[in-house]
Amino acid sequence: EMGDNVDPRGSTLMSLAKALEVPLINLIGPAQYLAHEIQHALAFAAQQKDAADYAESADHDKPREVHAVSVPVQAVLVGGSPGEAMEDTGERYDLLHHLWRPGRSVVRIKGDSMWPTFCSGDLLLVDEKAKVKEGDAAVVRIEGESTVKRVFYRKKKAGLLLKGDNPVFPPIEVDGEDVEILGRVISIVERKL
Repeated sequence: EMGDNVDPRGSTLMSLAKALEVPLINLIGPAQYLAHEIQHALAFAAQQKDAADYAESADHDKPREVHAVSVPVQAVLVGGSPGEAMEDTGERYDLLHHLWRPGRSVVRIKGDSMWPTFCSGDLLLVDEKAKVKEGDAAVVRIEGESTVKRVFYRKKKAGLLLKGDNPVFPPIEVDGEDVEILGRVISIVERKL
């Protein structure tokens, strides 16, 4: 305002224009505004060219091919109470290679008993060798039928308490002879939207 700085930086001008709630052109006039915009556009173009040159140079990593392992998708019925046994659906999923190891499988869940953590149609990565701790989500077979539930070990009597994350569904109590834990749910590999 006092005229001490006759050539302020563009960022200073932008800050002043924002603080005063006026267009930048009002502060510097049409000719200076046009020169400022041209300078800004040229600087941006130079940055883009530098980025493109760097991306093509030998110093830059080229995008790598994604390595995946094609695995069969198992079916698990989740809704409320156990349903059909885990079986191959004929569908395959390309699981990233660092997630795959022997004893792991991909399952597609159905039903809403684990909502909102898992939604009907989600693909889950399950590890049959991973230890299932108190409160872990796991694929559980009850008398030949499969489900996904959180596992709680009953202290006073043998067996398990299986709970869904959806409070609408009541927990399932099973004794040790009727239940088999098939694997711990490691993560969601594909969310069904």
